[in-house]
Amino acid sequence: MLKRLTRTALVIGCIGAACVGGRANADDAPIKIGVLTDMSSVYADGAGKGSVEAAQLAIEDAGDVLGKPVELVSADHQNKPDLGTAIARRWYDGDGVDMITDVPGSPVGFAVQTMSLQYKKLALLVASTSSDITGAKCTPYSAMWGVDTYTLSNILGSYLTSTGLDTWFFIALDGAVGRTFVSEGTQFIAANGGKVLGATYAPINSADFSSFLLRAQASKAKVIGLANAGADMVTSIRQAVEYGLVREDRSSRPLSCLRVHYFRSVSRPHRGSSWLRLSSGTSMTRRAHGPQGSKREWDGRRPGIMHWSTAPSITTSKP
Repeated sequence: MLKRLTRTALVIGCIGAACVGGRANADDAPIKIGVLTDMSSVYADGAGKGSVEAAQLAIEDAGDVLGKPVELVSADHQNKPDLGTAIARRWYDGDGVDMITDVPGSPVGFAVQTMSLQYKKLALLVASTSSDITGAKCTPYSAMWGVDTYTLSNILGSYLTSTGLDTWFFIALDGAVGRTFVSEGTQFIAANGGKVLGATYAPINSADFSSFLLRAQASKAKVIGLANAGADMVTSIRQAVEYGLVREDRSSRPLSCLRVHYFRSVSRPHRGSSWLRLSSGTSMTRRAHGPQGSKREWDGRRPGIMHWSTAPSITTSKP
C-alpha cells in the first residue's frame, strides 16, 4: 500500500514538473530531477552525498512513471551562488532537468529561485532556510520544502524564554540568513518577555570562534543562540566546551542551536548534554519510504533530517 502511494505521488509530481516545464508531450524524454547540493563545503555533512542517496532511494521505490524512466542528476554547488546559478541554468536550459531540489545555503537557494522563475521550472528548496524564500522572494515555481528561519526561531526562542531563560546573545552566520535568524528570534524572545543582549556575526567556514564566544560570555546572557549550521555549528559547540562556556551540570547556560541538519554529527560527542538545546524539522519523511528506508547507510552513516526531506520533495512535489 505504501509503495503504491509513493508511486502515485511521484506520478503527480513528475506530471507537474513536466507540464510546468512545457515538455509533457515529449515522446521518450525521461523525467529528470536534479539534486543540487553541497558536497565539499560547510553543509556537506547534512546534505551532500546523503541527499543524492535519499533521492535515488525515492526514485527506485517508485520505478517508471507513465512508462517513462526517472533520471537523477546531481552536482556540487560548493556553497557558491554563482556556481549554483550556472549549474541551474545549464540543467534547465540545456540538459532537460524538470525540477531541482535540496540546495543547502540560502544564497544559492535565492540564485536557483531566479533560474527557476526564468525557465518556468520547479525548484523545491529543502535546505535553504531563509523565510524570504516564501516571503519577499517568493515565486510561482519554487517552494520551501523544509523548515525556515521563522519556524526555527520560534521553536527555541519562545520555549526557552517562557521557561525563564530570558536573556540571549546570538552568534550568527555573517549573511542575510544569519541576520534573519537574529531578527525573527528577537521578535519571539521579546513576545515572551525576554531580551536579546547582543549579536555577533561569524564568516561562513570559520575555524576559530573564540572571539565570538568570548563576546557571548561577556554579555552574561542566560542563553547563547547559535544561528549557524553544518560544520560551523559543530565548531561552535566544540570550542564552547573547550573554552569552558558550558559545563555538564544543570546550572550551565544552554547553547541553543537553532538550525540542525544532521543530529548525529552536530551533537557528538555531547549528545544528551543538559546544556545543549536543538531545534530542527521533524516530519513524515521516514514513513514515506517504508521501514527499510531509514536503515540504508552510505559511508557507514544513516540519513539525517535534510536527507529525508529531499526524498519526499521528489515523491510528493506538485506545481
